[in-house]
Amino acid sequence: MYHLFYANGKIYEKGKLKNKTNVDTVFRYDENGDIIKYQIYQKDTILSVYLKDGDYLEKYHNGKIYQKGKLTNGVFNDDWVRYYENGQPEWIQEYTNGTGTVTWFFENGNVSSKEYRVNRKAHGEVKHWYENGNLKEVSYWINGLQNGLYSLYYENGALKNEAEWKNGKSHGKNEDWHKNGNRASLNFFENDIVVGSLKKWNEEGQLIAEENYDNGKLNGKSVRYHDNGAISIIGYFKENKPFGIWEDFDNNGKLIKKRYFENGNLIKEEKF
Repeated sequence: MYHLFYANGKIYEKGKLKNKTNVDTVFRYDENGDIIKYQIYQKDTILSVYLKDGDYLEKYHNGKIYQKGKLTNGVFNDDWVRYYENGQPEWIQEYTNGTGTVTWFFENGNVSSKEYRVNRKAHGEVKHWYENGNLKEVSYWINGLQNGLYSLYYENGALKNEAEWKNGKSHGKNEDWHKNGNRASLNFFENDIVVGSLKKWNEEGQLIAEENYDNGKLNGKSVRYHDNGAISIIGYFKENKPFGIWEDFDNNGKLIKKRYFENGNLIKEEKF
């Protein structure tokens, strides 16, 4: 069991530590010694329970403001602000009856993300930024579910990924790019499941792989290429398992090996 105190001698926090990590329940107090919340530490989550409705003020151990706002039925309501220990806002919630804008900040004051919510659910455009101020992600939401075009950028501003979403699931074209702007891959999804063709390119723009998916599983012909564009491997998949005859070629197009598969198992190999 440990105890922390404010400068005025009143208890700030008490709880248990195991391997220098909080376990079980941690209690937080205000500067008058009254409990204002407790947190239940579970394996992968922390459940915070706020004890009093109305105006709420919570401070760091050093007395600086940690967060303030208003609670209704134990939930952050309307306007709410949480601060870093240096005094910069960490996030600002501007709600009216559960609808409004939430903005997150880096410790240097730059905006890290911003979203609009309706009934506390993301609705409309959501943006994320890198700490240097460059745009990182843009997505679109309807009633808490991702829809439409998603875009992800490298920190240098180059486009990294574009993907189509529908009702919270990846649905449609999915493209990746290398940092130099050349395409890296192209494939397709239906309700979060990979379908159809998949193509991959190296940083120089040379096609290096072609595969096919059926209901999330590799099926049909698979082709790999050398960096000079010559075919490296031709093979076949069935339900994610290699089957049939696989042929390997050197970068001059000469056949150098054959492999024979049954039910995903290599049963024979010939070298030339």
